[in-house]
Amino acid sequence: MFASPGPFVLQIGPLSLRWYGLLFATGVMLGTWLAQREAVRRGEDPEQLLNVI
Repeated sequence: MFASPGPFVLQIGPLSLRWYGLLFATGVMLGTWLAQREAVRRGEDPEQLLNVI
């Protein structure tokens, strides 16, 4: 059997962080980081990429 971690990662008073929010934010940050690395590899300016995002 596996224990369910519950819907919340963190709760501080009325503010709560859910697992899907944490995973979404992690995916956006990882995707941005990978896109910046690819821009540098192609000889483009990574700052332009951040302006688009």
